[in-house]
Amino acid sequence: MNKFSKRKVRRWVTWVYSIILVFQGCQPEEEPGPQIVVETGQIEEIGPTHCVVHGEIHEIGLDGIKQHGFVWSKNPDPTIETGDVIRLGTTYGAMTYSSRIRDLAPNTTYYVKAFASNGTQTGYGSEKAFDTSSPTIPSLYTSQAYEIGPYSAVSGGAILTDGGKEITSRGICWSTRPGATIIDNCTTDGTGSGSFESELTQLEPNTVYFIRAYATNSVGTGYGETFGLITLWDNSPMSDIDGNQYVTFQLGDQVWMAENLKVIHYADGTPIDLVESMDQWLSLDVDSKAYARYDNSDSEFGTYGALYTWSAAMNGSASSDEYPGEVQGVCPDGWHLPSESEWKQLEYDLGMSELDIRDDGWRGWEEGGMLKQVGTSLWIEPNYLGTNESGFSAIPGGFREKGGEFRDKGSFAAFWSSTGHEDVALMRGLHSNRGNVLRENYPRRSGLAVRCVMDPS
Repeated sequence: MNKFSKRKVRRWVTWVYSIILVFQGCQPEEEPGPQIVVETGQIEEIGPTHCVVHGEIHEIGLDGIKQHGFVWSKNPDPTIETGDVIRLGTTYGAMTYSSRIRDLAPNTTYYVKAFASNGTQTGYGSEKAFDTSSPTIPSLYTSQAYEIGPYSAVSGGAILTDGGKEITSRGICWSTRPGATIIDNCTTDGTGSGSFESELTQLEPNTVYFIRAYATNSVGTGYGETFGLITLWDNSPMSDIDGNQYVTFQLGDQVWMAENLKVIHYADGTPIDLVESMDQWLSLDVDSKAYARYDNSDSEFGTYGALYTWSAAMNGSASSDEYPGEVQGVCPDGWHLPSESEWKQLEYDLGMSELDIRDDGWRGWEEGGMLKQVGTSLWIEPNYLGTNESGFSAIPGGFREKGGEFRDKGSFAAFWSSTGHEDVALMRGLHSNRGNVLRENYPRRSGLAVRCVMDPS
């Protein structure tokens, strides 16, 4: 090829190459793919060691979000490589989210951003700064008491925030007045945050206590809410002024005598008139204070107890239906004659329906049997449904009519309440042939047995 031809070829190649470059320069620039778009939201509940931060994912890019959450640091512009991270997992759509950041330092400036990542691309929200507050006393809650006995109970609590300082002591305080503090009786149940359980010991039976959790750090002591508890009765015996001792029992919140009262003096030492003859009893008026022994017999008095007129049982007090009862009457110090409301509560605790409780006459079904002593050593047959599940141990001591006659020992038990009007008062009765309970107005001049109820603590 001659020189002219070679020159011609070079010009042609140069021209083609120039055309290619021009063509490539005219191509449109490639559009970027879908991006991850994240927003950092509000920062709330800022305390000395924690806060709550919100975020929102607006766009998830092409591949979905394999991880999202928050990054924060004491230094500006934190990233997942340079800051602390909360990872909240995978998501496949736009969403809002939030998280609590913990274990921060008090009185410190932090920088936080929301983030979302698909593994190769990470999007961040705008940076936001916040200042943690000064240390405070701890905040916590109290657990209600359980496993309550006569002398002990179990409670506990949980630390909500440590206030920015290490908790050095925690537990439960208790007192017989509201607002127990660490100067009262308290347990000590370790240090640090989290939940804890406390056993309260050396309590008194049948006593109201107020409990609340406490936690102490270098700033001070914080307390949870206050709850009340009533310890159980330990069924220890009680005595009257004459030295007679009586078995006791607890049902629900009430503590009752499990034997018929046989005291012949009031708590102040004043004697109660013993009336034996029918004529003398017949001559009593509605305000007469008197008692009798069934059939005027001493031999079984220790078993069946005394039969008191209502006025003797009340010792001059006016009718009352308070709950708890307020009429001491013939009962020993610390005890009182049960009101009508207290008898109803006893029946309710045994399972009698509210509808039956309000009725007069024989009511319920098996509740009377649950009050009666088991067997036929004292009750005549059949002692229907007599199970004594309650512990009341009712025995058939009979009663004395207003005319002076003694009636129904062996088949019937009758007990006064403190609730009466005019010349009658409400009573409760049990019968050998029945499993239910009699509620009826009896003449105040009748002689009925008495069971006392312990005064509230």
